[in-house]
Amino acid sequence: MMPKTVAFALFVAVALAQPLQAACRCAQPPSVTTSLQQAQAVFSGRVLQVIATPTYRKITFQVEKSWKGIPGKWVVVYTGTDDCDVVFAPKVSYLVYASTARALGLEAFRVEPKALRVGFCGRTAKTREAQEDLTALPRPH
Repeated sequence: MMPKTVAFALFVAVALAQPLQAACRCAQPPSVTTSLQQAQAVFSGRVLQVIATPTYRKITFQVEKSWKGIPGKWVVVYTGTDDCDVVFAPKVSYLVYASTARALGLEAFRVEPKALRVGFCGRTAKTREAQEDLTALPRPH
């Protein structure tokens, strides 16, 4: 009797985990060119600060290079707190493709509508893992 109980418990655990895993899956991200065109901001930067709240994370970057939409040396970007959202680590450099919450269809996101947000299915990545993008992007501003 015990093996059936264990097998059933294992089946239930796997079945419940499937929707979570499927929810975080993304189609192939758009090309570098398409991502550059669709984003409101594209830059590489080092994370200076991460502030976490129950509904979002606020990340402050020191901008290293800007390809689009970032005129200054500092920028704030927001992410959600779901398991699928991009998690930024302090003192790490990233290549970031960001859009406004409204442009991403996330108007319910609890920050100002024009604030920059990073979507989890985009091309945002640690700079050291973004060589394909860095090679394909035009010269930064």
